[in-house]
Amino acid sequence: DLYILVSGAVDFTAYIDGEDQIQGKGVVGDAFGEIGVLCYTPQPFTVRTTQLSQILRVSKTSLMSAMRAHVEDGRVIMNNLFMKLR
Repeated sequence: DLYILVSGAVDFTAYIDGEDQIQGKGVVGDAFGEIGVLCYTPQPFTVRTTQLSQILRVSKTSLMSAMRAHVEDGRVIMNNLFMKLR
């Protein structure tokens, strides 16, 4: 699934050398989960809220269906997600 942070804040953590380590911070407007959606692999990190947050979840099935129904919009979404991964 793809997630979009609508309000609040999150930490991105990874389990390294036997402990959770913060790898980054998410702010309003950030999306995460795209690796699982695009690459069919688990996310390499865990997301934890650091304050009260609203997060929009878009299932992989819903996202792919919408992108097939609206091809040009789907291209824009995919380009934006790929640019974020660079």
